[in-house]
Amino acid sequence: MNQFAKLNVAIVATTTLYACSNTGGFSDMAMNVASSYIGQYQVTEIEGEAIVADSKPELSLNDDGTLTGNTGCNNFSGKYEWVGTALSIGEMATTRKMCAPALIGQEQKILGALASVKNAKLEGLDIVLIDEHNNPLIRAAKSNE
Repeated sequence: MNQFAKLNVAIVATTTLYACSNTGGFSDMAMNVASSYIGQYQVTEIEGEAIVADSKPELSLNDDGTLTGNTGCNNFSGKYEWVGTALSIGEMATTRKMCAPALIGQEQKILGALASVKNAKLEGLDIVLIDEHNNPLIRAAKSNE
């Protein structure tokens, strides 16, 4: 598929998701179009830096419009929505357990990056969450659920 065709698919997917997002979930049509984004991912990079060794942060874009995951320390959850062709991620609720300083720092970076997400793109099976200037914030590999 060429880049133009990929862009058209992404625009159709995001527009369809936006149109269906007020129903508390996605319609069958939106689910078919958006299925490439929905899933569980293992975070591999945060703002271009590797994750803390053995921390295994993850995130899941769920078909009901929720975003859930783990920072390598605490769990988080919130909502996401496609607004036109842009991705909007709401405020995240988190658990509050104590962790090593490196993991707390990673958690702050992940939560800060999620607050700055304006869009997403797929690179193979990886998802890249990007900011308003198209800079990568979080890169994650799709899990074999």
